Order: sequence, then structure tokens, then C-alpha cells
Amino acid sequence: MGALEPWHLVIILFVVMLLFGAKRLPGLARSLGSSVRELKKGFSGDEEPEAKTGPSSPVVQASVAPKPPASETSAPPPTIPPAS
Repeated sequence: MGALEPWHLVIILFVVMLLFGAKRLPGLARSLGSSVRELKKGFSGDEEPEAKTGPSSPVVQASVAPKPPASETSAPPPTIPPAS
């Protein structure tokens, strides 16, 4: 009597569909999923920013050093005299 059987889940799903309607269920599922993610992040203690970045938060990557302007020339590398 205490076990949750598959037909119980079908009845619960039917009642939820009647209460909220089919159009609002995807939005409710999305918000429930984001709430669960935030809860897990809070328990794990991660302070990393989310993978998604919007246009309001630019990402700066410095992987290559900037080239000097063309007006500045660098000295040629020193030549090593051949051994005698």
C-alpha cells in the first residue's frame, strides 16, 4: 500500500496537466531544472562563473602577445663566429 506504482504517476501527471496546462509545463520544467542546478552549485561550493556568457559580460582572452608597431624594428639576432 505504501509503494508508488506507475499508475499513481500517471494520475499525478494528469492532475498537473489539468492545473497548469500544456503551454506552461515546459517553462515550469526549465525553471525547476535551473533551480536544481543552483542548489547543486551551492552545495558543491563552486565559485566559477557559468559557462554561458551574455553580451553584457565580455570575455577577454590573452593567448598571443601583441606585435610591436611596424615603426619599431628589432635588432637582428647575434651571429656566432665559427670555431677554428
